[in-house]
Amino acid sequence: RFTLPFLLGVSLLLAGLIGWLPVRRWLQWALVGILVSLAIGVQFQVANAARRDWTTQQRFFWQLAWRMPDLEPGTSLMVNDLPVRYYTDNSLTAPLNWYWAPDNQSQEMNFLLYYPHQRLGRSLEALEPGLALDEDYLAARFHGNTSQVVAIVFQPPACLRVLDAGVDYDNRMLTAELQAAALLSSSQWISIEGPDAADRLPAALYGAEPAHGWCYYFSQAELARQEEDWEQVAELGNLAFNLDDKPNDPVERLVFIEGYAHTGEWNRAEELSRQALEITPMMNPLICHVWERIDRDVPDSLEKKDSLEQVTSGLNCEG
Repeated sequence: RFTLPFLLGVSLLLAGLIGWLPVRRWLQWALVGILVSLAIGVQFQVANAARRDWTTQQRFFWQLAWRMPDLEPGTSLMVNDLPVRYYTDNSLTAPLNWYWAPDNQSQEMNFLLYYPHQRLGRSLEALEPGLALDEDYLAARFHGNTSQVVAIVFQPPACLRVLDAGVDYDNRMLTAELQAAALLSSSQWISIEGPDAADRLPAALYGAEPAHGWCYYFSQAELARQEEDWEQVAELGNLAFNLDDKPNDPVERLVFIEGYAHTGEWNRAEELSRQALEITPMMNPLICHVWERIDRDVPDSLEKKDSLEQVTSGLNCEG
């Protein structure tokens, strides 16, 4: 937008230069045609990139609304660099506050969205607990702390996912910054009570609520896991795995592995563990951590002992 005032002058200069060229008139018109074609092509690419960015933003906020019915004021969302060209964490902080704190008329923002990869060493001193997070956007300010963080990864076509501090600190499919942010992350700042997603986001901007596919059931299962409602996690898993839609990230199976283990469906938990490991060996430490948690939290039984032996025998779990 800063170059728009120069367009008229550049057009006149370019026309003058083409007219000055000592070539036949038809060659001048051919050159004009080539330049106009290139300009149209560039505009088409820019428009297409903007369209893709808008689609990504719509998906991001719909899935965020499914996963986070409400947030505790003062919460910072630490997110991977989203695959968009025309939005930054600065610009995405605005709709986050508009839609999750619509009644806030003060100059103190309730929420902040940060890309730790971009901010670390600058406005974000370190990915450690207890550090102040202060951001002044002139029109509004945010005052928070790294001890009140929800870390998120959104890499479509995979679903939006809140990072699990007990698992994702060792997730080698994440950047080092996100692994560190996972240790700060807690779902305690997410409330399961809040407006429905369709009431949270304005339909005039974000359209109708998307059909409830895999990512919807995954987000609901994560909410149920947050409340340790394991029966609900398993029930949502039964619905999700019967869809035509399937997970696009092996990590999305972990919540259902825990849900099935807690409800005594050990064969299903074992099967999902094998499926995740077959996709990539980088799932090995994550599956180990989940089964360590299952071993700690699920009451002992012969079925549990057999499943632990079956799963961990094919894993390289340390300690």
